[in-house]
Amino acid sequence: MIRETADIAIVGAGISGLTAALALARQDRASVVYERARVMSEAGAGIQLSPNASRVLIDLGLERSLSRHVVAPDAIVVRDGETARPLARIPLGEDAEARYGAPYWVIHRADLQDVLVRAAMAHSNIILKRGATFTQLNEIPHSDRLSVTLETLAGVETRNHDAIIGADGIWSQVRSTLGDTTKPQFSGFRAYRAVVSRDLLPPSIRENIVGAWIGRTGHVVHYPVISGFAVNLVVITADNVETRGWNEPVPADVVEKSFTEWHKDVVEAVKVPGETWRSWALYDRPPEPFHGHGPTTLIGDAAHPMLPFLAQGGAMGIEDAITLADEFVVHVGRPDLAFRAFEKLRAGRVKAVQKAARKNGRIFHMDGVTGAVRNAVLNRMSPSALMSRYDWIYGHRTSAADA
Repeated sequence: MIRETADIAIVGAGISGLTAALALARQDRASVVYERARVMSEAGAGIQLSPNASRVLIDLGLERSLSRHVVAPDAIVVRDGETARPLARIPLGEDAEARYGAPYWVIHRADLQDVLVRAAMAHSNIILKRGATFTQLNEIPHSDRLSVTLETLAGVETRNHDAIIGADGIWSQVRSTLGDTTKPQFSGFRAYRAVVSRDLLPPSIRENIVGAWIGRTGHVVHYPVISGFAVNLVVITADNVETRGWNEPVPADVVEKSFTEWHKDVVEAVKVPGETWRSWALYDRPPEPFHGHGPTTLIGDAAHPMLPFLAQGGAMGIEDAITLADEFVVHVGRPDLAFRAFEKLRAGRVKAVQKAARKNGRIFHMDGVTGAVRNAVLNRMSPSALMSRYDWIYGHRTSAADA
């Protein structure tokens, strides 16, 4: 198949899918994005956009739209969960922007989603079709094209495309259709999240930082969102119950019971959301790259879901998007070659980040003697030395982002 352009379908209008559509559109490649939800929403959660992600979004022309919503934290501060003793401080703010050439931002997912949706809908090269659930993918006989079957409000529809990008998340139906019927692996941890008014929280939780409190029963992460008027709280605890939902309401006492012996600021913060906590079980996949075949591929969590202990899941999907769009330009009219080149370029990096996220989780949840050793090591490291440990992640650039 040699064509100047390819008719591209993207399944899933999450962060990676919409970023991919915008990145392709910037390269004058048209796409249609199929999204099963009729109303786009990302309720009740924040996301960290480290410099490797923010530089891509800025390069796509989204800085002005995002600036109304993002917050640039001053630092990442790690504390002992029981004593509140500072263990490590990694400078962000101006230091991070000077070091990496792009800011470290935090933002509410709903605000990021809204910016991406508006940008996609405003672009003539992007069609966003909501209420369209992907169910099947088939090769068309005697053709290089593929047919996609969708369930819509109008009934079952079939559309033909030159290329298919699965961006439909950790439980990807596209991945299953491509032959991988294995399931994501349960980590043994559950996350609870809430977004609460900044004024209701203790001073240490209201700071303009990404805070991480670590201890023997889990850890707590917090950072400002909604232009600093609210704080995103994430609580991680050990759990042996596997569930697929990611937005299930839970009673406050379920969250509070793991933190009764922690520092009073954590105890107070965990109590503030009351009944507004939402939970999801944490899954990932073995850190091995997934390869599509022919004019199909996967991006984001559909390809390489990872635990949130490095805050890089969304960033990896954003990196995927810009790299994939670059390869469409290099391999004009050959989506199959573009996808294989894209997968080869991304395989080593996402594998390394997946493994690092797992390792960070083990470090966060060390107990007893190993926990004391961890604390001592963190205390001895300078802010500059701590920051340098993340250079390989935050300093990553794609050719498009350097343009």
